[in-house]
Order: sequence, then structure tokens, then C-alpha cells
Amino acid sequence: MFMRKFEEQKSWAEETIAIDQLTPKLQSGKSPWRTLQKVVKYWEIYPMINAPTLNTKVKKIAIQRLHEVAKGAFEESGVILLELGHLLDMTVKNRPTDIQNRISGLLENIEQHPGFQFWQAPLMSAKAKHFIAVNDFKSAVVCFREALAACSERSYGSLRGFIAKDLFATVLQTQKLNVNNHEKYLREMLANGVWGNVNRFNHPKLEDVAPLVDEYFWQELYKPYKGIKNLKP
Repeated sequence: MFMRKFEEQKSWAEETIAIDQLTPKLQSGKSPWRTLQKVVKYWEIYPMINAPTLNTKVKKIAIQRLHEVAKGAFEESGVILLELGHLLDMTVKNRPTDIQNRISGLLENIEQHPGFQFWQAPLMSAKAKHFIAVNDFKSAVVCFREALAACSERSYGSLRGFIAKDLFATVLQTQKLNVNNHEKYLREMLANGVWGNVNRFNHPKLEDVAPLVDEYFWQELYKPYKGIKNLKP
């Protein structure tokens, strides 16, 4: 047992050092493709996709390299999830012209993939955001609900609270505020760190949170694809 723990810590330390050394090399802008071709470990490249200091071009190359080194259903499906998140989080200005088709293809691919079960919550959340981008809010609500339910089967950490926030924001576009039906979303948000440390005995009321969540929907969550009618609140 000791040796197993020792090997885990040793591997974690080696990966952490490798990531710290890799980041400045990619930031320098000197042939990121050649730099990443020298890296063969999946978990050393994985953090690069969400690194705020790296540009879109480098992240695209990192995703390509991850596809090459991924082994097994868990890692392969994880790359698809990263690629989906990368595309969905792009600003409208930086989106590729074929983004709608690319996201549709990735979603179709991942739902047939044996690794889908590992990432069901974030993947159904990504599918919901895709539906929002084509103005299909009701289908988005269904997907967000599936994503939230999946959080009860596997642990996704604080993601559960943020899925509840996205679900609540989208529900408000399809029906009126209902304390009996919607209070559970606020409880999920409070319990899973959406607002950091909040006094549980003096937490915000649903009626006060609803306008903030509605504003979040229109300012951050709603990003229609090119050619889709841009709705207004």
C-alpha cells in the first residue's frame, strides 16, 4: 500500500514539474507543434487546454496532440470533451465559421463513444449549450436536467452547482419563476460553491437571485451561432 501511494505521488510530482516547464515553452510562441510532439504523457498536455495564458492556436494544437496520445475510452472521450468546451467557450469573434457543424459532429461522436459514461454531466451540459445557440431553450432545459441528474451518479465536484445555475437561467426563459419548483436550483448553487462561502443561515432569496441569473443567461450563456436569429430578453 505504501509503495502504491509512493508511486502515485512520484508520478503526480513528475507531471506537475513537466507542466510547469511546458507552459513557458508554449507561451514563447516558438513552434508549439514541435514542442508538443516531444510530450508523450496525456496528463502533461491536458491542463494546457484550459490555461488562460495560452492562445487559441496553441490550444488547438494541444487538442490535436491529445488525440494522438490518448489511450482507452476514458482519455479518448476526455479529449472530445475538452474540444467541445474549447469551442463553446470561444467568444463570438473568435469562432470558426463551421463551429455549428463541428460541435454537432463532436456531440454525435461522443454520445456513441464507450467513454461517454465517464463524462456524462459535462457532456450533457455542452449539448444543452449547443441547443441554446440554436434558440432551442426547451431542449436545453432537458439536457441540463440530465446533466444535473448525472452528478448524483458520479462526483463532478463544484460543476454540479454551475450546471444548476445554467439550468435555472435557461428555465427562466421557458417559464415563470416558481418558488416550489425552482428553489432546488438555488440550493444546489449554494451547496456547490457557485458564490464561494455563503452564510447558510442567511442565504439570498430566490426572488433576488432570479434577476441576476436571468442577466447571466443573456450576457454570458446565450451565444447564438452565425445565421441564427439573435433573440433579446
